[in-house]
Amino acid sequence: MTLAALGQWLHLGAAVAAVGGVLYLRVVLLGSLGAVPAEQRAAVLKAAGRRFHPVLWASIAVLLVTGLQNVVLAAAEHAADPLYWRLLSLKVVLALVLFALALGLSLPLPALAGLQRRRPQILVVNLLLAAAILLLSAILRRL
Repeated sequence: MTLAALGQWLHLGAAVAAVGGVLYLRVVLLGSLGAVPAEQRAAVLKAAGRRFHPVLWASIAVLLVTGLQNVVLAAAEHAADPLYWRLLSLKVVLALVLFALALGLSLPLPALAGLQRRRPQILVVNLLLAAAILLLSAILRRL
């Protein structure tokens, strides 16, 4: 297995873990909270967060490291392709926005309470960002 293949495998695995976890949180967990007594909902969300946040943070770290590796490896192959670099730049910006929102939802800071109160909406935004990033990834792979 080459370093490039290992990096791509780790990158894809981290993306699957993060996006799959967010999809589960938004669709399954938040959608099921109606069956939980109101006074227990916050405790359920807190417990889920304690388990998911380390996975999310590790995924973001792996995505950043392997993403940088992928850019370095792609540099020579796409050096003269301005479309590739424009699309890659857009993908990176969208990913950084997604990461910032994800960290904003997961860090226990009072300054982020307003953002965290809008968790269901922010999770939808992150899922849409993830879908756009995945589409850009597919396009870039074929350039």
